[in-house]
Amino acid sequence: MKRFIALCMFFLMGSVVGCTASEDDAAPQEQEEAQEGCKDLDADACQASSACHPIRGIRIDSEAQCRNEAADFLECASNNGGADDVETLALSPQGVCHFFGDSKIPSDFTNGQDLDQATVQDACLTQEDFFELPLCP
Repeated sequence: MKRFIALCMFFLMGSVVGCTASEDDAAPQEQEEAQEGCKDLDADACQASSACHPIRGIRIDSEAQCRNEAADFLECASNNGGADDVETLALSPQGVCHFFGDSKIPSDFTNGQDLDQATVQDACLTQEDFFELPLCP
């Protein structure tokens, strides 16, 4: 009888461990699905979603040496990964620099830290200069 109980306990424990592993394996897939679902949302739907948040950036006009006053909605992202307070300059695929209040940037943008210094200075100036830029008319 003791052997039967021991085998039952072993079987039950194995089943619990097996279930836990399957749930953990599903987490990355759920995160990926949430990211894809958020990416298609417009600004209002993104803001209303509890699983997503809007990525907004302030456009810098390097030729006119000014910046926009308001941040533009650029992309909707999932809440996975969380935001931080690391202010970031990033370059769009079109070569337009934007300032972000945290390190979350649109998926097709390049973080200024990943660019060579000449490119950053041409398109983005420096982060210190951003705060000194006048607003664009």
